[in-house]
Amino acid sequence: MTNEERTLFWKTLSSFNGKQIDLESKALGEVLKYPHYLYRFRAVSNSTLDGLRTNRLYFSTADKYDDPFDTFLYIDWDNIISEIRNAFENDLHKQTAFTFIQKSLSFTQESISNFFTQHSTDEWINFGKHIMTITRDNLQKNQLSICFSEDALNETLWLKYAQNHTGFTLAYDLTDESAIICGKKDTCNACPSRDFKFPIYPIYYSDNQYDATEYTKFLAMQELIYKLPPNISNSIPNVFPNMTWQRERISLIKHKYHEYDKEWRMINPQLLNSTSKASRPFIVWRPSCIILGLRIGNTEKNLVLSLAKEAGINKIYQCVINHHNKLDLVLFN
Repeated sequence: MTNEERTLFWKTLSSFNGKQIDLESKALGEVLKYPHYLYRFRAVSNSTLDGLRTNRLYFSTADKYDDPFDTFLYIDWDNIISEIRNAFENDLHKQTAFTFIQKSLSFTQESISNFFTQHSTDEWINFGKHIMTITRDNLQKNQLSICFSEDALNETLWLKYAQNHTGFTLAYDLTDESAIICGKKDTCNACPSRDFKFPIYPIYYSDNQYDATEYTKFLAMQELIYKLPPNISNSIPNVFPNMTWQRERISLIKHKYHEYDKEWRMINPQLLNSTSKASRPFIVWRPSCIILGLRIGNTEKNLVLSLAKEAGINKIYQCVINHHNKLDLVLFN
């Protein structure tokens, strides 16, 4: 996709209110310009070789990516501080909040007042900031995705992710549905992800940040409510606006200096949980071909070729420098 097409994708995604998901998904599909192939750059390691052998692509959490601002919840702290201060120091706002809590939880006005006045406003501000910071960190630790690029000859990606051209790249044909093995075997019935779809979207690059203040407040409140007894948590009404598409928005925007990646991302609709932490979620998708790095060693090359054969990947390319002094691909014999 061109930068203009990625911008159109982002503007379309940002326009949704989440009230008509089917129509919004269709609108998003109409502006997506999928490439024929997507690529995964890999260093040679035990884990990447095992993934090659089994055709598995493992989902990673955002806290493991090299960019600390990946899937980062940008919070307007001035807004948070102002809201908390108004809630505790403005009599009208305080009374409104107390009445809401009283009706939702059936507590007396006196017990509510005693609870909130036992700490100063600044202490409640610090508590709110602490909770929201934890929420931000937890989302990065639990948001699952798989990263691709649309550019097989990206020199920077060969350096960063294929260990200075000594690794390999896996190519995935987006037009070949037969290569997607997930859901086509009897063992798939026991997979916890069998009923989910894993959409692939482009990354949008911008110098601007996406304000995730409201979404962070929503997640923090969800976590707090989850820890309450069911008889209390079930009685609390949802006062937040529709948060559909928020996870996509915070996952699919990166700073403009990453633009060279030409990245696409497969997003897992599930967050990492206690069950999946013991066994990382994955999909099974057979690559259409493998590209050997320019500087891959003979031992590593033979390992990759052997495992590619076992995985049913027959087409192999070698990365070379052509007579125009550019990276190029030639069919490996």
